[in-house]
Amino acid sequence: MRPRLRGGRVAVRPATCEPHVLAETEQPFVLPLRLAVGDGEDVVVDLPLDIGQAAQLQELLGRVCTG
Repeated sequence: MRPRLRGGRVAVRPATCEPHVLAETEQPFVLPLRLAVGDGEDVVVDLPLDIGQAAQLQELLGRVCTG
């Protein structure tokens, strides 16, 4: 039986803080999410983010990567 998630927290951390990597990233906030409904096969979808959420993640990167 698969574990069932009924709420919780998501931890987000950058894979790198290298300035050249961050500058060249085309899709910095693509968050893959693995889903399963009932006994069906797992499906991976991208978690949709609106402009405000992407801005919050950009601000987080600024704080985390500058120490």
